[in-house]
Amino acid sequence: MHDPDELEIALHPRLLEVIAEAAERFPDRQALVHLENPLDDKPRIWTFREVIDAIHRVAFSLRSAGVKEGDAVAILSPTTPDTLIAFVAASSVATAFPVNPLLAPAALAQQLALARARACIAYGPDPELPIWDRLQEVLMLEQPLELLIEIKTPASADHLAKAGQNLLNWNDFLHATPSAATPPNDPNRVAALFHTGGTSGNPKLAELGERALAAGPQMAAAACAWSKDDRILCALPHFHVGGTLAVTLSALSRGASVYTIGRFGGRDPGLVRHFWALCANHGITVPSIVPTSWSAVIGSAEGEPPKSLRGAMTGGAAAPAELVERVERKLGVPMSQVFGMTELAGICSAQPVDGIFRAHAVGYPAPGLKIALDPIAPGLSEVRIGGPNLFLGYRTADGRVGEPGEWLRSGDLGAFDESGQLQLLGRSKDVIIRSGHNIDPAAIEEAAYLHPGVRHAAAVGLPDAYAGELPILFVVRHDNADLSDLERTVEEGLVEPPARPRMIVVIDEMPLTPVGKIERFKLRQRAAVIKSEEVLADFAPARIGCDDVAARAITIEWGDRREIDLARIDRLLGEIGLTASHVVAG
Repeated sequence: MHDPDELEIALHPRLLEVIAEAAERFPDRQALVHLENPLDDKPRIWTFREVIDAIHRVAFSLRSAGVKEGDAVAILSPTTPDTLIAFVAASSVATAFPVNPLLAPAALAQQLALARARACIAYGPDPELPIWDRLQEVLMLEQPLELLIEIKTPASADHLAKAGQNLLNWNDFLHATPSAATPPNDPNRVAALFHTGGTSGNPKLAELGERALAAGPQMAAAACAWSKDDRILCALPHFHVGGTLAVTLSALSRGASVYTIGRFGGRDPGLVRHFWALCANHGITVPSIVPTSWSAVIGSAEGEPPKSLRGAMTGGAAAPAELVERVERKLGVPMSQVFGMTELAGICSAQPVDGIFRAHAVGYPAPGLKIALDPIAPGLSEVRIGGPNLFLGYRTADGRVGEPGEWLRSGDLGAFDESGQLQLLGRSKDVIIRSGHNIDPAAIEEAAYLHPGVRHAAAVGLPDAYAGELPILFVVRHDNADLSDLERTVEEGLVEPPARPRMIVVIDEMPLTPVGKIERFKLRQRAAVIKSEEVLADFAPARIGCDDVAARAITIEWGDRREIDLARIDRLLGEIGLTASHVVAG
């Protein structure tokens, strides 16, 4: 464990001050560069002076429109400079609330209500990106919005706001003439809200105080060792702490330039194909994308990596060692891993981008951070974290819950290596427990990635009457890859026989969150269905489904009213830890 007293750094208490200082030092340097597509040779460029001026203008305009401290300002927009400016401005006078713009209307309305969002800055009509159309559906549902600010698009037209909402123009906000005003000055006021559910399927809003929101990017900048000469490609969305705080704002705090792509960001269909061309054309020094995207780039990008690269970065999920090795072989530079959490303003630990090839791990604790390891079982310890970037708690309909105090139990299993780097060994809730034997799913996945035909791999627990759980492995193959010898590859790559998967299932797509994390709860649901179909094969149900987040309750549809021994069926399912609801046709 690192001594936190040796890692303290001087921190600005407000995010606005962090960006203002960078603008004082580098007023005419490129800050934000936005490409309409990966091959765009005339990008939109914002200097540091232009960025801080725009932030001040938008903050003033929000106050003038009646937004005050305690109000939430929802931001529904692609990953563009406008989105980032809106975030910093809103956080400086109220509560910024960046939202996944592709949420279903009902889910979006629910989050707006929970956030108590009074205003919404939204991307206007676009035939390929229906954010505005989705917002219009949201306005028909119960939610608290009173003020809409439209970011104009080529398809924008004059709109009439629905009853109860005022409609304003984002361009007017950008060109307003601000006057001096006293900003909120409470380090524990809620300056930002981020949706967080991890991969559990249970939505929550994490409340970040002013102090934590400012600390996160500064700590990330020190941990990542950004240079003012860096040109960083960020394909993470701005509704995620990784894209906004751990990469973009942390890089800006050091005077680096951050590049974003189009309206679809990391989901741009041409990004993987033209990845190396983009990096070469713009002198990118550090591309930052999630592990699943790196896997796609290494397998499918045209051309070769440019000489401008000094490093590569990944985060959002633990990267398999095999993938890191492939990236480093291809690029010839080290891949740095970053470990962050929404609850810690995006940063916990990182491998600095300093040209040094390191052992597979997620790096050293960020300066100012405290990390401890709490034993929870023989050979397993949970990572406990504290620091100035720690959140205030979760916002729920019943008020704030989960206030962490000085420390947060992360739910991650970890250990320190000899060099002091943190190694993540899985999630405590993701551990597969086979007859009392704790199996790390990452070990199974690492073995699967030894096969060249595997694009994605994820192991979860398959219900079992005797062992409680058995490992089941889900994989996505590279195009037309032959996986006939995958089972042998996995077995040879595993040290412990109990970790051998009970079965390997090839699927077309891995369920992923918007930032590329594997949604393991959906795989556990699929595993529950697979096991139920096996157990009930003699009863021939019409369909078995599972929507339960915990993957313990299933729904069985029966095709007719023939005599069905439901008591026996429920008993068989109970033996593997499942319960069922029965639906009979006719």
